[in-house]
Amino acid sequence: MQLRTSYEDLCDWVDHSLEAFRLELRTVLFPFFVHCYLELVEGSELEEAATLLRESGEEHMLAHPAEVNLLSLVTAPAHVTSHEFSRRIRDRRFEVALCAHSRDLLTNYLQHRGRTALLTILNNRLTLRVPRLTLPPAPPGGPDGASAQAAEAEAAALATSQLWQGLDEEKLREANKSIE
Repeated sequence: MQLRTSYEDLCDWVDHSLEAFRLELRTVLFPFFVHCYLELVEGSELEEAATLLRESGEEHMLAHPAEVNLLSLVTAPAHVTSHEFSRRIRDRRFEVALCAHSRDLLTNYLQHRGRTALLTILNNRLTLRVPRLTLPPAPPGGPDGASAQAAEAEAAALATSQLWQGLDEEKLREANKSIE
């Protein structure tokens, strides 16, 4: 399957993923976009590369305008190794923070859809950093009066901002084991 089509399918899958994971999954699209483009140029699939840049580059212009503009200067296979920007991209790995569930959703999607080219990019060019889960700290001095209310409000705010609501210490340990 064509690399551009695989990338477009990945974008479509992310756009239709569960809302709780969508924003986080969108963070992997730019690294995939950059490496798909460079792979196409390097493989002399210049028309496919130009189409990918034209059709998908615009969505990355808001967050990465300088990078997309520099990428657009890489238009020949020789540029992949001679252009400073593309060399810098190829010499380092993109680091993307994802929760364990988002990581698992992404890798399962790529494996089950047979997206081996994207899996290769993921394995060779990206680092998925999965932060360990922690419980909010206990309030100092125990739960009394105003400090207890403040601690409860802080814990409630933290709980609503995390996907890990309702995890007790045992479930938290189990979730962290799945990360390792």
